[in-house]
Amino acid sequence: MSLQDIVVYLEDLPEGQSRLEYAAALAARFHSHLSAVFVADALELHRYSGFAVGTGIAHMFAHHSEQVRAAAARYRTLFDAALLQEELHGDWRISDRVWGEDLMIHARHADLAVVGPADGPSRRKTPLSLSEDMIFASGRPTLLVPSAWRSDRQADHIVIAWNASAEASRAVAGALPLLYSAKQVSVVVVPQAGLPVPDGIDPGKAIVRHLGCHGVVADLFTLEGSEAGHIVLDFCIERDADLLVMGAYGHSKLSEAIFGGATRYVLRHAEVPILLSR
Repeated sequence: MSLQDIVVYLEDLPEGQSRLEYAAALAARFHSHLSAVFVADALELHRYSGFAVGTGIAHMFAHHSEQVRAAAARYRTLFDAALLQEELHGDWRISDRVWGEDLMIHARHADLAVVGPADGPSRRKTPLSLSEDMIFASGRPTLLVPSAWRSDRQADHIVIAWNASAEASRAVAGALPLLYSAKQVSVVVVPQAGLPVPDGIDPGKAIVRHLGCHGVVADLFTLEGSEAGHIVLDFCIERDADLLVMGAYGHSKLSEAIFGGATRYVLRHAEVPILLSR
């Protein structure tokens, strides 16, 4: 797999420009085609929209439509500038149908989807944040970029949170182009967090060997403790990692149990970009 086609999802949020610039720099690194999907804010997510009555309803809709149009135009200008600066080919899309298949379809026609951080208490509700699970269900690798992440900081040191699950395996496969280009790759294994250990196989050494077959040199770190999410994020901070690769559970309780419940903690607290796959 190669990153020939990247899609970035944009919203009218303060971090939107840096997310776009990050995706553009990533596309330039891999000479990729870059698509941008501007996800229109939904009126029903505004806290006072339910109080409008009479002519106020029409005024509210008109005002909201104008805000969306202005925001989309602003981001289109930024997108065109990014393409010009990075010498990229790309295309621009606007999505005002933001649920289910309508949102996933853009990611399903790309090698990688770049989105913002996971929904959390301090992040305003948007159509895209509410649909994050649907994006993960796209079947493509998804890269979550923290709000405060510098757009010029690319994935030179990559940490793989390895637990031998199917989700983690798909995440590693999706990350291979990034792993090839990284200067350092670290594999973190937390055995006490429920890592399956079949007879005759050391999962950590096995994935390092597998990566080596693909020309990726990785260092193995076996860490003690039962809170895998905390341990992995602490490791990323201590080693100044640029990207975390891990599997993400979906609605399956079995999948959640395999990773020891660490995925949700990482999504809520990570200050480093995360490449996920389900």
